[in-house]
Amino acid sequence: MTENIMSPRLLPLMVVFFLTSITFSPIISGTNVDGQSSNVFVVIETSEGIIFDDFINISGESSIPVSELIWSIDHIEQYNSFAISTESIVSSSTFTDVNVYNDLFHWDLSIPVNDMNCTCRFSIVAPNYPSLAEESIVIFIGQFNHFSVINYQPTFNNAQSAESELLNYEVIGIGNNELGINQYTDNVVFKADICLYGGSSCVSETRRVVLNHTIQSDSIFVVEINQDFLSLDDGNWHFEIFMRDSYLRLSNVDERILTFDTMPPEVQISGAINASEMDTEVFSVKVDDGYDSSLVALTWTITEPSGIVRGLIGEEHISDSSVRVQFNQSGVWNISVLAIDSVGHFTKQHHEVSIINIAPEISFQAPSSESSNTVKIVTDISQEWYVDASMTSDTSNDVDDLIFHWMVNGEIIHTGDNLSNANLESAGTYAVTLVVTDNDGLSTTSEIEIIIESKDDSSDNKVSITLISLCVILIGLSIILLFKFNREENSFNLPKWGK
Repeated sequence: MTENIMSPRLLPLMVVFFLTSITFSPIISGTNVDGQSSNVFVVIETSEGIIFDDFINISGESSIPVSELIWSIDHIEQYNSFAISTESIVSSSTFTDVNVYNDLFHWDLSIPVNDMNCTCRFSIVAPNYPSLAEESIVIFIGQFNHFSVINYQPTFNNAQSAESELLNYEVIGIGNNELGINQYTDNVVFKADICLYGGSSCVSETRRVVLNHTIQSDSIFVVEINQDFLSLDDGNWHFEIFMRDSYLRLSNVDERILTFDTMPPEVQISGAINASEMDTEVFSVKVDDGYDSSLVALTWTITEPSGIVRGLIGEEHISDSSVRVQFNQSGVWNISVLAIDSVGHFTKQHHEVSIINIAPEISFQAPSSESSNTVKIVTDISQEWYVDASMTSDTSNDVDDLIFHWMVNGEIIHTGDNLSNANLESAGTYAVTLVVTDNDGLSTTSEIEIIIESKDDSSDNKVSITLISLCVILIGLSIILLFKFNREENSFNLPKWGK
């Protein structure tokens, strides 16, 4: 019997393994489905609007190791600036000082201004965390050529209408924290260069307008874009919004595409108004919302004659501007389109189509026939015969449900697609009417004549004719004999007796 004894060399390895398991367990439990921590963040603690004329000092905090962070300083372009810069002034992943406590990274950045002079944006990103939004602040570096910066602030609190839209802007001025909002209350103007927009470029001349604004709170301005005040037609409008502060400095530009639409779209449906059962027709729609590049959503509805709204069947097809419908029953159909534009105006248009039912087409098959509507059957009473109408045709949705009524003298003698000797058992001549009705109630009628002659009746007739002929011959002979007898009697002389 052997005994398992732990080797002294294995003991340090077990300790390391145990400590590693403890260390990494919280990290694993704190990750989400894509392998990234669910509480990652990056925060810039330095306030916006600070002037740095000697050293740029910025600090912040993150849950992400600073080795995975990249910071940059970029130009903010002033309105009507001709020197457009697309490259960062400076960018790096190196920080001046980093401290770690409570599992958080506290970093500081201090770099000399040197010859930098700009209204700039300091940004920091974590490339390995694409779901984490970029953090940024506006800073002023150096002493010259600075201007106010406007930042659009999305909000859902402003009351909106089809004719007016309110935009919130945060205004970041030079030394904002020290001077406060008072420097903006006088002689501040919001302006915009506007043009009618065709989807990728302006389709009208650009003109400059002055926009009404109000002050909502510290550094927050509410700009009103009013269609009537600016004399704007319905359409998509391109706005380049900028601000002129009390020192006549122009801000950066905020570009907006705004849609004004006061009228519901006009809808016109084109297509057949009459068709036959099982026909396939295509219907198209023309929508005019009053301006180019209007966004209109269309919803088609197909309503059967019974009032039931149904979806597509078979090879039917629907697109944004057309629908292909197969009319599988007769009656009045309703094809409708609901058009909703980008601001919620809607129009519903109807198009009625009258569908004509196709009547059944009767076709006979019999052992013998003298013409298309006369069937003559010579048979013994015991012999079987038939007249088959099962080849009668109709549309594909009706042909399986046809009803066959065979009638003589207005009375139904049989229901089914064929007539046989079981239905007419006696000899004679019959005027038979066949009525075929489809499931929509449309009927087709055909008249036929059926002659049934019994073979036994023919023999009896021949015997009768023979007997009648013999009787006629006997009567004729009798008349001749009587006539002859009468002549002989008239010419007979009696003998005379003498005295």
